[in-house]
Amino acid sequence: MYSRRIKELVEALGETPSYFATKRLGLKAPVKVYDWIAEKYQPKADSLELIVQKVPGLSREWLFNGRGAMFADVELSEAADAPTLPVGVDASKLIEENAKLREKVSSLEKALKREIDAKEKIDAERVMLLQSVLGKSEVGSDASGEEIQQTEADNQLLLLQFGLEKALKAPRKKND
Repeated sequence: MYSRRIKELVEALGETPSYFATKRLGLKAPVKVYDWIAEKYQPKADSLELIVQKVPGLSREWLFNGRGAMFADVELSEAADAPTLPVGVDASKLIEENAKLREKVSSLEKALKREIDAKEKIDAERVMLLQSVLGKSEVGSDASGEEIQQTEADNQLLLLQFGLEKALKAPRKKND
């Protein structure tokens, strides 16, 4: 009953349920607001009155009954301490737009991850190509007994990757 409206309100304010509960309403723990949103239980009338009191311009009729606009006409001076929607702005449209933007951000994050993965694959292939072109000079084994080949070029590549260019310029002793 109230859960959808409380969730819409929190989103319209651009707040998290935790922030809304502790900072805006002054509750000691946000669990109460999370429980309202999850429909574990309905807020009591005094809790709804507290919300109306703490959110300037919030329509009591909208919160209690779901009728009318979320925000009533409010003077800017009354709302100076809290973010509110301008008169005539439909919160549901903003919420829809917010959801679309979140989807777009998620899509872009996935695309970026694919690009990074592709670049890392190309970098690994370049290292392997350099290793094969420069040849192997030292052979050893790791803890599992697997044969490891390492060259001076491998060492230089590793040093360059970690930004240790100074180490390459330092004088070296020649191994016999």
